[in-house]
Amino acid sequence: MADELFTIGAAFGVQSAFGTVNATVRDLAGAIGVTDGIVLGDRESGDAESGITIPDLERVFREVADVGLTKQHSTRIRDAINGFAIAFQLKGNGSASTPLAGEGKPDAGIDALLQAAGLVGANGTAPVYAYTPGSTAVYLTAKLWLGDLSFVFQDCLADLEIPFTGGEIGVASAAIAAGSITVAADGVTFPTFTYGNQSSLSAPNVEAVGHAWGTTRPFSDLTLSIANAIEDIPDSNAATGIRKDQTGRIITATGTIWVDTADSDFAYQEAIKTVAPTAEESFQVGTIAGPAATLNAYLVSLSNPGTHRVKYDRLGGQLVATVELRAEDPVAGGEFTLTYN
Repeated sequence: MADELFTIGAAFGVQSAFGTVNATVRDLAGAIGVTDGIVLGDRESGDAESGITIPDLERVFREVADVGLTKQHSTRIRDAINGFAIAFQLKGNGSASTPLAGEGKPDAGIDALLQAAGLVGANGTAPVYAYTPGSTAVYLTAKLWLGDLSFVFQDCLADLEIPFTGGEIGVASAAIAAGSITVAADGVTFPTFTYGNQSSLSAPNVEAVGHAWGTTRPFSDLTLSIANAIEDIPDSNAATGIRKDQTGRIITATGTIWVDTADSDFAYQEAIKTVAPTAEESFQVGTIAGPAATLNAYLVSLSNPGTHRVKYDRLGGQLVATVELRAEDPVAGGEFTLTYN
């Protein structure tokens, strides 16, 4: 026998609707690049230093009666795809700002993952491209190559988590809830991947980011989480009889923030408010691109987050507050913005 070498890659693209596979992603082969939806993983995440967590493909079944003490073959109902994820470094697309409208839009596969996590992108002042929470679920198709195998997953939604630590880079992890396997193939020729700026451009460090909440105050660590309530709903017309559906969303920022002597009880006062908060939380990672500059920066903003937990602690010799902030806003979709600039 001949052993199969380990090779891995993944691509993502949005679907026009639930149940409609993205045929472009499904049929990808040969030489492919970032415009085709490929995403380069973060080496320190996922399986086999790939940034991709390979899913468990689990048989969902119904038992038939034993014959004596002997188990009989169970009835297969469908496959469940569990644990599929990809982690990628958060950075700009690396192009030179002209500037043109939407020039800061990230590569196609990253855009698809952000949309599947519930974010809708739109042009801002050139070359800015900004994502805000959407009102409807957007499904994506994913293709995963493993050696000479390939799997196409359709009707996928995602949760997103991005930890930020001072002196490090932001790495986004998309946990993908896959609906069904629409194609599984053997004997596939592994494609040639060209990742462009995803492989050649360093992500900006979390340094001098000007983090502000009420006033400018640094954080030691801060984790942004977009948790979509994704449920399995019986659907007789779906490919597996089950539909992945989004029924809610919570966006939180949890982290350790320095206490400012000018307003030491700020976090506590925010937590006990009986009116809607008005203090924006925001920070800018990397330098905003001017004309002809490399697009490699982003801004995170929670418009007026609610404080849901406060715990005071020591970090070095400083008093800090570990807080849980929840993105809230009276206007739908106004609670959060991720801006590529």
